[in-house]
Amino acid sequence: MDIISQNEVDFFIDHIKESKLNELGSKIWYDSHDRLQKLNQQATLDATEGREEYIKDQLISYGKVPIIVHEAICVAIWREKVLPEVLCIIPNPTQSFTLYFIVSFYYNMIV
Repeated sequence: MDIISQNEVDFFIDHIKESKLNELGSKIWYDSHDRLQKLNQQATLDATEGREEYIKDQLISYGKVPIIVHEAICVAIWREKVLPEVLCIIPNPTQSFTLYFIVSFYYNMIV
């Protein structure tokens, strides 16, 4: 069973765009990274089941690998520079899901 269809894979990869640091956490950014998460999950499933590495091949052929690296760097910078400031202002945020998502997404993507 697949997480996303091949048509969704192609659409998601085709629409990977570079984010700006000030866009992190926005609705557009969240939607984009939700699609990246689904691509990551499907690629993991394909690899564990010994299937063709279609997602990896498409990311390379569409030239999207540098954008994914850029996104990982943006989140790392945000986590190092911005998150501590946010936590100083709001030490116990009530909506920690967005913060958790941003921090954990790229950790899981890189690992």
